[in-house]
Amino acid sequence: MLPMKPDFIKVWYISGKEYPAEKTFPLVKYIASLCSKNNLKLAVHATELKTARLAVEAGASILEFTPDELNNITETISKIKIAGDRYAAPQTI
Repeated sequence: MLPMKPDFIKVWYISGKEYPAEKTFPLVKYIASLCSKNNLKLAVHATELKTARLAVEAGASILEFTPDELNNITETISKIKIAGDRYAAPQTI
């Protein structure tokens, strides 16, 4: 994708029994480092609080978050805002 000069890279950070979030974290972190080296933002779609927190830890610039645990996201959002990055809340229709 880098030769195509994208505006950002998006990762769907989905975990499950066979692929727990901790197991795939190194890959997300590696992608974040590539984005950083190439001056790109990393957007991460996380459906769980755990994957959202790990995405922020990895270096996500944009967090597209559809949380299962809505009551526990304040700390994660604060970390994103401190880093000067973006939190995209899901819209309810």
